[in-house]
Amino acid sequence: MKMQQVFLLSDEQFKHYWPNIQKELQKIPQYRTWMTDEGVFEAAVKGAMQFWALSTDSIQCILMTEIRSYPGGKTLRFIGAVGQNFDEFLPQVESIFGSVARSLGCDKVEVVGTRRGWYRKLRKFGFEFSHEILIRDVELKKEH
Repeated sequence: MKMQQVFLLSDEQFKHYWPNIQKELQKIPQYRTWMTDEGVFEAAVKGAMQFWALSTDSIQCILMTEIRSYPGGKTLRFIGAVGQNFDEFLPQVESIFGSVARSLGCDKVEVVGTRRGWYRKLRKFGFEFSHEILIRDVELKKEH
């Protein structure tokens, strides 16, 4: 069996893989609603977003995280994944993110997803359903 690795991409690695990451991000349904390529790239270079590689012999999947500070504490927020074979890495990802969150002073790990299937995949790791967010566009009325 090939060894699975989960590791944080360095700035150089992120810049190298960015064209491929950018293509994969286009496949996420809500990506264009909330993010732009320029904004994601800038956030990653400044350290506001982190990109993690899930790899065997080659990178299978890329995960995106960010640290969110709230009045009541800090959260390591998982905001997306692109690629394939994510499920195969779940136990290792859960272990690493718990350690990373503790080392950064976070009291929670949060998953923000646009697919309902995340809860089914993650509840065995102690995740609880928190809330749903409903959204619609604002209708602009024309003034007469």
